Formats: sequence, structure tokens, C-alpha cells
Amino acid sequence: MKKVIKKFIKRIPFVKNQMKILQLKGPDLKQFLRQIIQNSSPTIIDVGANEGQTIDFMLDFFDNPRIYSFEPTLSLFNELQLKYQHLQNVQIFNFALGETNGEIEFEMSDYSPTNSVLKPDIKLYRKYENQLKLSEIFLNTNKQTKVKIQTFNSWYRQNIKNEFIDIFKSDTQGFEYNVLKGAEGVFKNIGCVIVELQFMSFYQNSVPFFKICELLYENNFILYTFVNISRYDKTNQIIQLDAIFVNNKFV
Repeated sequence: MKKVIKKFIKRIPFVKNQMKILQLKGPDLKQFLRQIIQNSSPTIIDVGANEGQTIDFMLDFFDNPRIYSFEPTLSLFNELQLKYQHLQNVQIFNFALGETNGEIEFEMSDYSPTNSVLKPDIKLYRKYENQLKLSEIFLNTNKQTKVKIQTFNSWYRQNIKNEFIDIFKSDTQGFEYNVLKGAEGVFKNIGCVIVELQFMSFYQNSVPFFKICELLYENNFILYTFVNISRYDKTNQIIQLDAIFVNNKFV
């Protein structure tokens, strides 16, 4: 069947190569990074590492990236340390980033991608959830622990002062505004921000997505594009997506 499809595609006049085919589906993150990032050995900040999805992606995409990754969940941090112990260009830090320095309550469950500084809104999750039934996972396995928290401003000054950051990625389940607010003093040295935007308050006291946009625009970033759009199956409503913002002085 695949061979038949390939033969059919080749007969379409305007589909002459893989790039054309991808354009029919819509550009993905790799295509946009090729346009934005000219450095084959970029410096990358990965806030909310989870199981290393972003680290793996960047290691595969770039020749020799330097990655600084932050994961406050201790069990995940230990797994990441073991996984990347042979790589000198990947450093993992076991604390959260935000707009304060100290300690903070951290929410965890058996589904680690939803771990957050903020409490989940279980009623809203129940309304929009799919087969995964996150509301039941939260109710049955949710627990709190204390974690360290630090502003990116202070970490940057202590560790990589004046270094240019090609990509700053944040996926922190409703805590993105706080992470970026704590990095505001470094914005002039950041080329590209990739941030998850949620269009409903799946986490209690989360800052609305448009405030994130305002913060970045106030600091000379412009919206470049959207990728990884997630929709609610029943109505096709957009639930969340990853937004790419580019520093205007590098466009």
C-alpha cells in the first residue's frame, strides 16, 4: 500500500521532493529551527525536562548542542543523570525555575508530564480529558513535595554569565509565565523562546496565555509560529500548543 501511495504522490506535478510533501502536512519544529537557528552548536535551555524528550530531539537535530536542562522531580532527575552521564554537553539541574528563590510546593502524580508547581484543576481535566483519564490519575496518585526554586536570572549569572542562548524552551504545565518572568533580565541574550501555551486554566492560579505573549512582546520578541497543536477530539477546539517567539533584533 505504501508503494502505491508513493507512486501516486510522484505523479502529482507540484510534489517533487520531501519538503513539498511536508508543506502539504504543515511545517514542523525542525523546519522552523532550520530557518531560525544558524548555529550548528547552539546553547539550549530546557525547562521542564521530564524524561528527556527535548534533550533527545536537540541532540538528534544539532551537531553539537550545549544543553542545560532543569527537572525538579527527583526520580526523573536521577533517570536523566544516568541516561546522559556520558555526555559532557548535557547538564541536568534538580530544581524548578520561577520568579523567586527558595523552596516551593510541587505537585506530582503517576503521569509525570503533568507534574507542576501548580495544582491541577481536576474538574476541567475531567471535562476535556480523553482515554487517559488524567482526573482519575490526579485523584488517586497526586502528592506534594518541597523542591528548590530559583530564577533563571540568578542561575544565569552564576553559571553562564554573558553567554548567548540560542533556544530557551519552557514546558512547565501552567507555570510558563513565572519561568519567563524570572528570566526577564536575560531576554536580550536569548534568540528564540519555545513556550507551551494553554488556552484554558488546567492548573489553578496559572497566568493566562495572553499575558505570556504580552511579556515577550514587551521584551522585543515577536511571535514566529505555532507547532504541536493539541485539540479536543470531540469539538476540534484548540487546547494547547507550542509557540515559537523570536527576538526581533535577530529576525
